[in-house]
Amino acid sequence: MQSPPKKLLNQVRDALRFKHYAYRTEDIYVQWICRYILFHNKCQCHPKEMGKAKKALPSRGND
Repeated sequence: MQSPPKKLLNQVRDALRFKHYAYRTEDIYVQWICRYILFHNKCQCHPKEMGKAKKALPSRGND
């Protein structure tokens, strides 16, 4: 049985630890990512799908 994929922030933490970043830097990066997601997450979509969601929005018809 396969294990479920890691959550986004856990993947970020693992990548930063692999590159030997300081723990405080890791915390700041994770905070910025959380803020970015919360700011852009008005449509309740996954961060991987954020670009697709913007393309799917209808145009406002300001011709």
